[in-house]
Amino acid sequence: MDGEKPSRELLGYSVVIEHPRRRLIDNDIRPLPLISAVARFVWTMAGNARLADIAFYEPQVERFTDDGLSVPGSNYGARLRQPYPGFDQVRGAIDRLRDGDSKVAGADGKLRRAANVIWKPEDALRMSKDIPCAFGLFYFPREDKLLTQLVMRSNNAVALMPFNIFEFTLLAEVIAVEAELELGPFRVDAMSMHIYDWDEERVRQILASPIGTGVEMPPIPAGSNALEQLDLLAQREAELRHQLHTLADESLKQVLARGEGLDSYWRPFFEILLTQALGKAKRLDLAREVAGQLPDYFSYQVAAELEERFGSVEPEGSGPAAIAEPTLFPISKPGEEVAHAFRDNGIDTDHLHTLLDEIEQSEGIRLSHQQADEVARAIAEKKVDIAARSEGEGDAEDFKAVDRTDVLRAIRRLGFDR
Repeated sequence: MDGEKPSRELLGYSVVIEHPRRRLIDNDIRPLPLISAVARFVWTMAGNARLADIAFYEPQVERFTDDGLSVPGSNYGARLRQPYPGFDQVRGAIDRLRDGDSKVAGADGKLRRAANVIWKPEDALRMSKDIPCAFGLFYFPREDKLLTQLVMRSNNAVALMPFNIFEFTLLAEVIAVEAELELGPFRVDAMSMHIYDWDEERVRQILASPIGTGVEMPPIPAGSNALEQLDLLAQREAELRHQLHTLADESLKQVLARGEGLDSYWRPFFEILLTQALGKAKRLDLAREVAGQLPDYFSYQVAAELEERFGSVEPEGSGPAAIAEPTLFPISKPGEEVAHAFRDNGIDTDHLHTLLDEIEQSEGIRLSHQQADEVARAIAEKKVDIAARSEGEGDAEDFKAVDRTDVLRAIRRLGFDR
């Protein structure tokens, strides 16, 4: 059990990934959401913890912030790349791997001191929604290969492990290339590998579906200054997000030119993020064009994600006035957003608002405006099973009959609890 959330777990779980470049999970039931995965990786390598930077791509992260501004535990990059001004653990590990001299190697000449630390002592004490799941990484150069070990405090096998495999194997490859080593096997040690009970049916479907080997990405080119490219990628991504309103009038050639300076390996990462920005700017046709020219190992998933995210947006040409500029601060408080969403769907606002507050306190589930709206609509349209407690058996006019269990069931059915 994890608090009040029923789960099943394996303690001390370990798995070795022999081919880390096969990091793109292509299971039909649980494919890796590439837009979110790439955004998360770039956000991590940017080394900052601003909530708005990642919520642009994945609003659900808002559930884990304590102050509405940052998620310093969830962003491993803030701890890896600048735990203190001027300190970069990733660069430090690369330097140590490159040197490998007697000062840092053991008596047998084997280096054991290349490591990145994510957890901090205060994480054992502070009360927060935002405690990191990852403890740290260890890098071992052996026979010209880099062996990497990731240690996780806790790992959700369904919701988060696919993301962790993608981001940490990619980080390991960046470090290997910079240290002039071949990428070797990648090991994951999870102190608690778990699934929640509401995911059991999806797990059964995953296990019953064909077992793939993952889509393999090409090697990062040797001598390509991968860290410099990642820094540039983070800069280009920030420019893209902050200049969202300008996308309304740009051509395909102009939007692609925004990736200037990125090499052939990292430019597709930028173009994946570009599809999200174009979708938000209501340029879905242009987003589809960009997705269509991505490398095969990316395009297989991005096109489908675009339809899922933006398939119902207004036609291209809605104009700049229809574009919402990104902002650091929410327009209204979470409680007001929830109330607005339920009111729009004809539901007893005060009653369900109270239920949402109770669920946030007991379950740690905080919904964005969009998510609250979907929950309200699911209840209003009876897309979830609502227990009958009146003669009307759950008629829309009798939403007082809806209780905490019903709302929580809707949240979980929609996947907003992860």
